[in-house]
Parts: sequence; C-alpha cells; structure tokens
Amino acid sequence: MVDLNAQHVVNRTLGASERTTILEVFKCISAAGLIVVFLLSSAWIRGDILTIQYQIETLTRNNRELREANDLLTAELNTLAAPAEIERVAGELGLISSNNESVLFMKGDEPMPTQRQVAQSQIMPGVLHE
Repeated sequence: MVDLNAQHVVNRTLGASERTTILEVFKCISAAGLIVVFLLSSAWIRGDILTIQYQIETLTRNNRELREANDLLTAELNTLAAPAEIERVAGELGLISSNNESVLFMKGDEPMPTQRQVAQSQIMPGVLHE
C-alpha cells in the first residue's frame, strides 16, 4: 500500500522537465569550466614561480662569482699598491728614489705658480741617475 500523505508530489507543466535538464547541464558545464580554468591558471602560475626561482638561482651564482672576482682584484690591488712592489716596478722602469735635498715641498696656502713663472723655471744641471 502507498501512503499518499508521505509522498511529495510536484506538478510540472508540459516541457518544464526539459528546461530543468538543460539548466542543470549548463550548471555542470560551467562548474567544470571553472575547475579547468582554475587548474590551468594554477599551472601557469606554478610555471612562472619555477622560472623566477631559476632566475634567482642564476643571479645568486653570478653574484657569488662576481664577489670572488672582486676579492681577487682587491687582493691584487693591495699587492700592487704595496710600497715594496711600487719600488720594484719603479726600479724596472729606471726610476730612482730622490734624496731629501732635491725634493721641494709646497705648502697648500701658497699660491700656485702662474704659467709665466713655470715657463721661466730653469733646469738645474745634475746627476739624474746615481
């Protein structure tokens, strides 16, 4: 026996079930489309993240190599700027160290010589090489 009081009866007009089916299909297609768009966008973003991580690693490696080169150049500069190295290179070029008598110290408060004064200066005869 069927209890009609417990059943829920819905009266639909003719053709209404077809529209409901099309609406349900559209909802399912829309939901599937949104899921696909979400998955594609997340894959795209992940690819961008991997590309940026690779660029960061490359730049970090380049930075480390440049720092090592900078350290080597600083060490070379310190070696070449050492007084003993300067004296050795000057000796190879034929330069000699001067004695204190032939060195003229200029004070900063004295005016600079003019062009005419420089042109009138005389070369003192003497030994250039000891």
